Amino acid sequence: MGKRHSKRHSKKHGKRHSKKHGKKQSKRHGKRHSKRHTKKNYIGGIGLTVAEKARFLGDKTIDEKDKECAICTNTYQETDDIFKIEFCGHMFHKQCLKKVCKSPFKRCPLCRGNIEQDCRELLPPLPPLPPLPPLPEEVPSDAFRMRTELNLRNNNIRELPPIIAYQTDIMKYDLRMNFLTSLPPEIGYLASLELLYLEGNYLTSLPPEIGYLQNLESLDLSKNKFTRFPKELEWLRNLTDLNLSYNELSSVDGLENLVNLRDLNLAKNKFTSFPLDIVELTNLEVLQLYGNEIDSIPADIINLVNLQYLNVKKNKLKSLPSELANIQSLTSISIEGNVGIEIPSTLTKRKNLEIK
Repeated sequence: MGKRHSKRHSKKHGKRHSKKHGKKQSKRHGKRHSKRHTKKNYIGGIGLTVAEKARFLGDKTIDEKDKECAICTNTYQETDDIFKIEFCGHMFHKQCLKKVCKSPFKRCPLCRGNIEQDCRELLPPLPPLPPLPPLPEEVPSDAFRMRTELNLRNNNIRELPPIIAYQTDIMKYDLRMNFLTSLPPEIGYLASLELLYLEGNYLTSLPPEIGYLQNLESLDLSKNKFTRFPKELEWLRNLTDLNLSYNELSSVDGLENLVNLRDLNLAKNKFTSFPLDIVELTNLEVLQLYGNEIDSIPADIINLVNLQYLNVKKNKLKSLPSELANIQSLTSISIEGNVGIEIPSTLTKRKNLEIK
């Protein structure tokens, strides 16, 4: 009797519970779903009060604790740009959240929820790709199909035609040692591209459409004419190898966005100080800065916890920071050509570390 009663009670209660909560949950989910697709996440500093901004972003009220940014701990001002995270509803200064988005682990600072989608919204929008150009009559429509590699190295090429848009299966493109001064926007159609070699051309900038190459892992831009770091690269979050050696760079604003970089070559440029953006690249394994005029390395280099090889030959370094000894993965440092450089004893005593 007790068993039957307990069974019936649990069944009845389970039904009632699931019906009651199911309705409520589905209603709540519906509300949340529709909210997610209709409300805005961002509002700029346009003279509204914080409470008015909060209402605009979908909140009827704002708590005292929400009146300050949890990242910088400063109270919101009327002119501040505020961004609201879609996942959890927490609000932060737009610029503060951008810094969080530069880290490999994109989590809400308050609840640790995943904010990768919100970080993408903080990037400048990519321009739409141009319409596909018409193919010349003599070119069959399947001419570019199933070709995964293309070697056009040393061919005196001065420009790429828009019909490269049809090379959608290309994974490796070798355009080294040509006379390219620019890339066409149609390069954004090469969505399968993983390796792009452009060494020894005359490039000074990149088209924004390069941001569509989301599978690109290795990019060689060495021996070109870059005087500023191409910020268009910030969309390439899967880039692991970047070579910008033998250019004319003196700063790398925007480099910190490439959080998956493992191999970075900035040798033979015009750096007079260590580019601080580099210390944000915590996945970096190889860093080459030889042939610049860098006079010191910051203690913050300790952030590069995966660094294995550091090449700072032929700079103007007077000493190495002792913090390098704490990077356990570091096995080799090249310092030749830095006259009178001092090496801390913590480094010379480190086992399995070669300094030459």
